[in-house]
Amino acid sequence: MTKETNGGTMRHFSFFSGCGGMDLGIEGGFETFSSYLDLKRTGKTRKIWLESTGIETVFINDICTSAMDIHKAYFNKRSRLGQYESQSIVEIVESQVLKSFERPFLVSGGFPCQDFSFAGARRGTLSHRSHTGLINTSSKVSRGSLYIYMLKAIEQLQPRFIIAENVKGLLSAENGTVFSDLKNRLKDLGYSVQ
Repeated sequence: MTKETNGGTMRHFSFFSGCGGMDLGIEGGFETFSSYLDLKRTGKTRKIWLESTGIETVFINDICTSAMDIHKAYFNKRSRLGQYESQSIVEIVESQVLKSFERPFLVSGGFPCQDFSFAGARRGTLSHRSHTGLINTSSKVSRGSLYIYMLKAIEQLQPRFIIAENVKGLLSAENGTVFSDLKNRLKDLGYSVQ
């Protein structure tokens, strides 16, 4: 048994989880609508079953308590409740608690995108919001720099794989320096970036 697979289950740590849509997709094992129209038979959209991937979400983090409540309610129906943390990733990383966990197979996270999105002011790492989401320019960590804390969590956990999701505007934020920094830090940690 490898360190990241506990009895055959591939362990997944989810940061910035929201209501759990990405976690559900990572785990599989649910019915969804197919965009395929079977015009020859019924002319209707059909449902398809997505097989389970064997990945289990064992650690869930989001600072938004209402999103976490929805996540808990849904995953409780699936008989899979991981450890929930409704605090900022900054506090989680600085507490060093992640070092006490076994190495996970996968870490995923959709770190805050508002400061990188073309729909917003594109303040990037100079966001006027703190890591807790409050308007506060004196905070030591801005909302736009939370990707650095996801990287610090990755460094503490050393997962085999990483999925980081964000908006297209991340590619050009701050003249491309944010995305370049993200890629370089991942490479420094020993990861291949796709």
